[in-house]
Amino acid sequence: MKKSSIMVMLFGAAFAATSATITVDNVQQRWPWNNKVDITYTIAGDDLAGKVGKVTLTTIINGASYTAYDGPVGDAKVGTFTVTWENPPAGVNCNDCRMRATLNTCPVREGNDYMIIDLATGEVTYEGLFLDTDDVCGISGQELSNARYNVDKYKSTHYVLRKVPKGTYKTGDSVAYPSGAQLNNDRTWTTDKDFYIGVFQWTNFQYWYVFDLYSTSRDPSQQDLRARPLGFTRDIRGISDPTTTPPGEAVSGQYFVIKWLNGKTGMGFDLPTELMHEIATRAGTTTHYFWGDDASAASEYAVCGQSGGRPGNGWNFKVGSRKPNAWGLYDMVGLDWQWCLDSYVAGEDPATREDVFTPYAVEGTTSIRRVRGQDALSSGANLRSSVRSGAQTGTTSSAPQIYTFRIAYVVPNSGE
Repeated sequence: MKKSSIMVMLFGAAFAATSATITVDNVQQRWPWNNKVDITYTIAGDDLAGKVGKVTLTTIINGASYTAYDGPVGDAKVGTFTVTWENPPAGVNCNDCRMRATLNTCPVREGNDYMIIDLATGEVTYEGLFLDTDDVCGISGQELSNARYNVDKYKSTHYVLRKVPKGTYKTGDSVAYPSGAQLNNDRTWTTDKDFYIGVFQWTNFQYWYVFDLYSTSRDPSQQDLRARPLGFTRDIRGISDPTTTPPGEAVSGQYFVIKWLNGKTGMGFDLPTELMHEIATRAGTTTHYFWGDDASAASEYAVCGQSGGRPGNGWNFKVGSRKPNAWGLYDMVGLDWQWCLDSYVAGEDPATREDVFTPYAVEGTTSIRRVRGQDALSSGANLRSSVRSGAQTGTTSSAPQIYTFRIAYVVPNSGE
């Protein structure tokens, strides 16, 4: 049987503030025929490094329009790529066919809504949040920012943090946790500082990358984008005192992530307090869950055992695999427990704290710290924004739980 191909008229279009161009190079039916069509296109010119973009391929067959490929936002890159039209209509090999390639881009905004750390050089840069008017495909500005940062780059060789501006925020859930170890009464806080918190949990790849451990005998299959289980003191901070920011220094034979990070950047990163974590989790909401009051929606936003279908521990899932909260923060609940600075004392209520940024520290209580967020084995009903527990500082996992973290940075006010 003779191989079939589409006769096409090739032309490209470039939109928005970019000098890049896109052209369709080839359109080819699969052979043997399986109702799939491969389309090869090339983006040339502008490297798109400071832009977020989207590729759309459309065609006209016998006067009818079809979308052959509608790429994800943020996926446009310079180079030649082949995509597959999965379900073309019958008669796709007719002669009356045109293919159009559209490249729609938007420049990354200036601003300081996002902090970007280059983990190779320690350089810290800032980018702005996209606005709802930055139209690439009809989605909101926050969704556009989510598409920019939820890619492998920011889970491997770079780390990205989102700013939480000064404001008034609610914490607590006295309906769910009126007493006991998770006691957490309602309170409204007015913060006097901005702070940044990681968009993702720290990954296994990032741990290997910053300490240059690729050449060791460790299993290279572990160099991935899943969360890295690490202990509070022995792996992350290097010091147990939660009121002191780890100094930027290297300790021979030891791998303390925050000490390394502060030495590399010259800044004062640390873990968040549990109130900072809850404010970031809620993303301005006052409901039980950051997505609302319906527990049944949990599996859309969290790796969890919602509806009894427990998927195993969070070590089996890459970070950023579920929907983020309203501020574009991923896996704030579910996936893995996350370390916070505060001491764990059963029955202690965070609503009585002095402020959001001062960790609760009890002299002599150095071995147990608060953790937030629950894990992959939790049911959806247990993923409230105020859920809290504790773990030994040296613990990385206590099967099936995993303990990991995300980085935070409190912006000092003038004169501090």
